Amino acid sequence: MTRISLNRQNLGEDVTLTLTDIANGGYAVGHQEDGRTVFARFGLPGETVRVALKAVRNKLAYGDVVRVHEHPHPARVEPAWEDAGPEGVGAAELSHVRFDAQAMWKGYVLAQSLVRMGSRQLAEHVASVAQTDGLLEGLDTTVDSAPLHVHQSERDTAKRGWHSRTRAEFVIDDAGRPAMTHSFSHELHPLTSLPIIADDAERLDVFSPSWRQVWQPGDRVRVVMPSGDEPRVVINRNQVLSLAGRPVRQDVAEEVILSSQQFHYGVGASDFWQLHREAPSRLIIDMCRALAAAEGIAPVREEMDALRTASEILAGMDVIELYAGSGLFSQPLAQAIGPNGRLRTWEGSRSAVAHARANLREFPWAHVSHASIDARFLHGLHADIVVADPPRSGLGTRAARALASVAGRVLVIAFCDIAACARDLQVLHEAGWQVRSFVAEDLFPNTPHAEIVVSLTKGDA
Repeated sequence: MTRISLNRQNLGEDVTLTLTDIANGGYAVGHQEDGRTVFARFGLPGETVRVALKAVRNKLAYGDVVRVHEHPHPARVEPAWEDAGPEGVGAAELSHVRFDAQAMWKGYVLAQSLVRMGSRQLAEHVASVAQTDGLLEGLDTTVDSAPLHVHQSERDTAKRGWHSRTRAEFVIDDAGRPAMTHSFSHELHPLTSLPIIADDAERLDVFSPSWRQVWQPGDRVRVVMPSGDEPRVVINRNQVLSLAGRPVRQDVAEEVILSSQQFHYGVGASDFWQLHREAPSRLIIDMCRALAAAEGIAPVREEMDALRTASEILAGMDVIELYAGSGLFSQPLAQAIGPNGRLRTWEGSRSAVAHARANLREFPWAHVSHASIDARFLHGLHADIVVADPPRSGLGTRAARALASVAGRVLVIAFCDIAACARDLQVLHEAGWQVRSFVAEDLFPNTPHAEIVVSLTKGDA
């Protein structure tokens, strides 16, 4: 019998059952004799467990595994972050899974979501161009579709996914301590550590009592660890402080180094930037490789070759970029397109738009605009190639349907939610778009999320 919970807070009934499947959101799934389906965090398939239920809705129940009675899974490990373990905060739902097995978990959920949120035809179509992976032990071998490969970096593997983020957010509780909400309630749980943030975050020492002289209960705090600048603490989105707690400028410098090329960005300390330390470089290269695949070019492995190939494809092209943020993709796109082409980017955040304009000032053929991107906005737009990096909610059915008529040749989309990816790809597939490449990156270690970069072309060409 394996005890995996500390400081247990039972808010409802307990049930004992055997887990048989896994689902999107970091849940293992089991069924009670009365037919109720239980979605349990911190479980693994094949285990017989006790689940402390936290929420019940009709025939569905949600909770946390607080004890493994029988058949502990061989991929089970002790959650390294106690604050985010069973009955804790919701920031590391897969921390009980051995790191390499987390990729198998996500690959299985991704493949199943393509079937359930899309169609079996879509799943088979994606599997024909994507790399597949092995099945996590304990799952039914008669699954709907082969698990897809989710790439993990060597650095993350060495650190088991910890200390990878450049941003982290928390709330200050009544005692002045950093805290996050419990997964199934709005109750605050005081933090004792923050292992998701990059190693050098220790310099900020956000658990030092001295910060209690700076922030107040109820404040929302963001820790920012930029690649080209000093760490920042942002309070309530408008107060930006240095290591010493002194006010500093509102923006930070980010650097992306790819082989012999460097891209430099100014980003608002409160604005969106990729969370994972390696995400900017990996996603730029994934975008380049996706463009190559869409043009029927053999897989490009080396970074420099990927950048050179993308430049050859994009030179002189008319390109639209949607959800451009502060210009992560915009800079390499503009550089590759050159003065004989045109780049038009749109973003919903006015602050990000201002930074993107500054980041693209060397490229007069790049035009940055503010817009609320929806189906109505997309109507009437057209370009050779469209690149999109939508929020976690994805494009949405209507916008995906509208986007299908915007691009003349190629679509490249970066998704950060598995279900949204499956839903939107189904819409585009039904509209005649074919998936040419599909790459999944584990840029959210110890969570159920993944980043997916997809390229599509019209028809069978």
